[in-house]
Amino acid sequence: LLAERPRPAPAGVAERLRPHAAADFARLWPHVEAEAEARAHDAQQQLEARAHEEQDALRQLLQSQRAALEKQVTQTTLDFGTLPQAERRQIEDDHRHMERRLTQLAQEIQREPAELAELYRVKRARVVPVGLVYLWPEAG
Repeated sequence: LLAERPRPAPAGVAERLRPHAAADFARLWPHVEAEAEARAHDAQQQLEARAHEEQDALRQLLQSQRAALEKQVTQTTLDFGTLPQAERRQIEDDHRHMERRLTQLAQEIQREPAELAELYRVKRARVVPVGLVYLWPEAG
């Protein structure tokens, strides 16, 4: 932003300001906190909106997986009379696995969107002062 490096204040200015720094900081701090709270509130709202979008997307993904699996399960017929026993056993194993996965998907649809939203929750917001800067006009 700056075309040139800022120059230090003229000699003696820092010494004149130093005794007032604590009082100046105390007067400014409520304004800094208010700004920080407003920004934190805005950020929290944006995170909540993002969490909601992610929840919806995850729920839709899991529901589409469940629908595809349900379709596949209903299309699988368990009448394998003419198939060799090894193939029949494999198809039965696949069918059992799909049934277990359907049960898991139902649980995941209930559990995972809430877990995802929890990841977006702000656990702690902090404002930590790192310094106080005085801007001093350049003379001349």
